[in-house]
Amino acid sequence: MTLRFSPHHALLTLLLLGGEIIIGRYLHGGIIRAYGGDVLVIPLLYCAARTFWHPIRPLLLPVGLLGLGALTELLQALQLADRLRLSNPSLPRTLIGSHADPLDLLAYLLGALLILLAQHYWRRRNSAA
Repeated sequence: MTLRFSPHHALLTLLLLGGEIIIGRYLHGGIIRAYGGDVLVIPLLYCAARTFWHPIRPLLLPVGLLGLGALTELLQALQLADRLRLSNPSLPRTLIGSHADPLDLLAYLLGALLILLAQHYWRRRNSAA
């Protein structure tokens, strides 16, 4: 794996981060607020990693990020933020989270599937060119 800057993935990272900020700051209810950020976080982390790391096996990164999402939900279910007495609000508490929701796993899975669909689309598009 080599380090190489990808402006395409950097731009996508910034756009997805902007989406996350808009959801977190301006949406105060509904399904987008509840799960939209969870769907977008997996592609956000994927694009951030791909901004510098090339090549990455097509399945390795999305599956690894899905595992990271599952680990996060497990830590929430174990109430790690409360056990560590992390203050609210704080960045560590926000990153770990404090409320486990099985539907978050479904949202992470959807985010990983979006990555796989995008990879498939780009591979087909580039092989046809």
